[in-house]
Amino acid sequence: MNGGWHVDLARVGDGSDIARLFGEVPPAPLRELTIWGSPRFSQYFEDVLERQAAPAMPRVFVLRNHHRVGGAISLRALDGEIVLDNLSVESELRAHCWGLRLMIESIEAAAVETSASVVVSDVFAGRKALENFHRSIGGVEQVPRGWWTCSPPVDQHHQPAAEVRGLSEADRQHTRWGFSSFTVITSCAEYSVGRLPGAYFRLTDPQAANDPQLLAALASLDTHRRLFLIGPADPPAANWTRVALLCRFKARRDTLLGALKQYFAGN
Repeated sequence: MNGGWHVDLARVGDGSDIARLFGEVPPAPLRELTIWGSPRFSQYFEDVLERQAAPAMPRVFVLRNHHRVGGAISLRALDGEIVLDNLSVESELRAHCWGLRLMIESIEAAAVETSASVVVSDVFAGRKALENFHRSIGGVEQVPRGWWTCSPPVDQHHQPAAEVRGLSEADRQHTRWGFSSFTVITSCAEYSVGRLPGAYFRLTDPQAANDPQLLAALASLDTHRRLFLIGPADPPAANWTRVALLCRFKARRDTLLGALKQYFAGN
């Protein structure tokens, strides 16, 4: 099967196809905990694609033929590693190994722009076939990360006020994309807080679960939103419920590419 399919750098106009493909990545019950659940996610990706040449922006590659986009992958360079954020390929193309081709060519392209020799990817625990695939291409399991949710405590009214920064810009982001982020500064730490399309604040610092100033600030901003924390595999504090576990794999770039090419040649 060829059908004119080839790997190409994503460009302005591909946002709706990328949104459709990436929206299929998380299991349906978890979609509200991701930005992919936003009905305006395609606008976000159009904005990303307009600025894709900027160093801090992710690189997005697609499978394209003369008529449409059938697969997409997003990568970024972070702390000397190539992080594979998202990969989604239509089932018919995946059956003909175009997912492997997309991984190979996009990682090789990313390697031209960075000296990173390690590739990092995450897999939802329980997807055994996918976990085994990552092991087979050289992936070494790291400490897993938990996805946790809870309702904000109600007895936070007498906490010292925290400083909230960037809320006006976050409101503009939310209008345009359906999600946003801002900063909360307490006496303990500075936190980046995401407002998701679903009724959740997203946190990524484990100590956030035990910072009453932060929890009071978030409750004052929106009493209807619950808390979502990407953190340790163990409970970060009482009353938090784990809704997912992410397995992280790290592989040497050359080892991974060699294994992918062997897979591709054998199919």
